[in-house]
Formats: sequence, structure tokens, C-alpha cells
Amino acid sequence: MTRLASALVLLTGAALSGGDLPAVAGTERVLEGEVRVNLTPARFAISVGAAPALATLDAAAQAAGWRPGPERRVLPTPGGTLDLRSYRDGERWLMQGSVAGAGADPGVIVQAVFAGVPRWAAGIDGARNGDEAPGREPAGWPRLAAARRILHLEGRGFEAACYSTPAPPSAVLAEAVRRLAGQGWRVEPLGGRGMFAVRSGRPDTALWTRPEYGGTVFVVIATREVR
Repeated sequence: MTRLASALVLLTGAALSGGDLPAVAGTERVLEGEVRVNLTPARFAISVGAAPALATLDAAAQAAGWRPGPERRVLPTPGGTLDLRSYRDGERWLMQGSVAGAGADPGVIVQAVFAGVPRWAAGIDGARNGDEAPGREPAGWPRLAAARRILHLEGRGFEAACYSTPAPPSAVLAEAVRRLAGQGWRVEPLGGRGMFAVRSGRPDTALWTRPEYGGTVFVVIATREVR
């Protein structure tokens, strides 16, 4: 199981009802539950298996009654890039995509269904100014590197936010280490592009960065368990 699926299995878990999340052949659903995406309630599922081609995901969605929509989001994860595509069924929206596996790890398929149109931050590629995605900074972290929030997730056991900044990854990590250490967090490197941060009385957190859009896209994840 990839690090992405492993982390989310530990962080959340709630019963899911209904059958409108498309089933993808050759994968196994390992987690499903409820989450708020940019403060909009959604139902989600995470499956593992060989990372399917976009055509396979499209076929699964259309077989379940969904039609392709205009939205696309490319987000960094610990296991690799998550390429999310949108689909519509009346007023409902589906976002789904996959992360390719590495080595012996299988791929991960992420799906989320919204009762209405989710609110996204506009212009995440920097081509135009746009507002932020609704939400907040997980675990009371400071805002880093003049970043703009483009995604906020909140579920049972975890909270996460994704940001875009013109600063390079090295500057984001350096600022995170400096500012968090100054606020009493203990920080440790996580590979070459991320870090852990722990502090008494706060949830454990992690940061991952990825060069993107001429700057950096980074994600902060916090567990709900407080030390």
C-alpha cells in the first residue's frame, strides 16, 4: 500500500452509504467515509490497485451515470502527483483521479462526490488572480511563503490544506523549519521535499512540497490526535 493510502487509513474512517462512487475494475476499496472539501460536505473512497489510465476512470464514471466536467486539479501527495478530473450528474459533482504506485506499492485511486458545486480557488496556475479556497491552516500553523490556499480537507481524524506559492520548495521548507521551531515545534526532515513537525498539545503534522506553476505547491496534513 502506498504511503498516501497508509496515512489516510490511519487518519480517518467512517461508514459510507449509497453506490454512486464508481467502482474501478482491478482495484480494491480500502477506505471510505465523509469529508469536508473547502467546507463543502463530500463522500469519498480510496482504492488501491494498478493505477488505471484516464480512459479507464472515465469509463467507470460514465457507467455509473456521470458525465465529464470542466474541472481539473493536480495536487502533490507523499506517493506522487494526484491528477483529479471532474464529472457531473445533475447538480452533483464527482472528482476522481489516481496516483501511480512505485516499486512494490500499488496505485491509489481517490474519489469524492459532492451534493453541489464545490468552491475552488481560482487561477491556481498563477495566470490570473483568484480568491482562496475556504478553510484554515491545519494545527494552527503559520501561513508560509506568501502562499494562497487552494484546497482544504477536514475528516474524522485528520485535516489537510494545499497551498500555492511563487517561492521555491527550498524556501518553503526553510521558512517552515525556522518559524515552527520558533513556536516550539520539533521538526524533522521527511525525504528531500518534506518535513514532520510535532509539538505538545498539538496534532502531529507533516509538510510535502512539489515544484509547480513556476513556484511550489505544498500540502500540510495534521492528525486529530493531540499529544
